[in-house]
Amino acid sequence: YDPQAAADFYNQRPILVLKRILKLALLTGAFNTGILFDWLVLGKLLGKGEDYSALQNAEPRRAKESLMLCQQLGPTFIKLGQALSI
Repeated sequence: YDPQAAADFYNQRPILVLKRILKLALLTGAFNTGILFDWLVLGKLLGKGEDYSALQNAEPRRAKESLMLCQQLGPTFIKLGQALSI
């Protein structure tokens, strides 16, 4: 791995970098917004004091979403997901 070669490669391709950043922001932003919705709206506002029950109820669905998210983000994130699952 040559950090300078990687920097040179991506410095010559700013559109590619911007597209990747936007894709990451869109995909992870939607996922994180869903988790925040589960906790804040369903848990805090509608949960009657049970802060984490909405998160626990949504856990299986969010786990499937996180798997799909890792697949959409590519091999690096799949490896990250594998490392986190250990």
